[in-house]
Amino acid sequence: MREARSLRPSVPTAILVGDVRGDLADLGRRVGARFLHLCWESAAPEPHTLVSADMIADLRRQGFEVVIWHEERAEELRHLVRLPVWGICTNTPDVLASVMAERE
Repeated sequence: MREARSLRPSVPTAILVGDVRGDLADLGRRVGARFLHLCWESAAPEPHTLVSADMIADLRRQGFEVVIWHEERAEELRHLVRLPVWGICTNTPDVLASVMAERE
């Protein structure tokens, strides 16, 4: 990724991160990622308990954007949409849209 960014700095780069307990900023810097894509899959029945707004804000201060991978459950999405993330991936965009509409 670092080579890609050296050739085209505007190309967005991301790393999928399965374990959010480590030093994510260090990982992102080592590989040259702009995005940290948190992807715990089914290993975390309540993924919102693994991340916090403070954690995301700290990563953003260090120059990273955070994307949440992927969530389909409305109750969990209600927690995740409160975080200052760049985006949330989902296989059920209608559910995410409904959750977002609740917030308006």
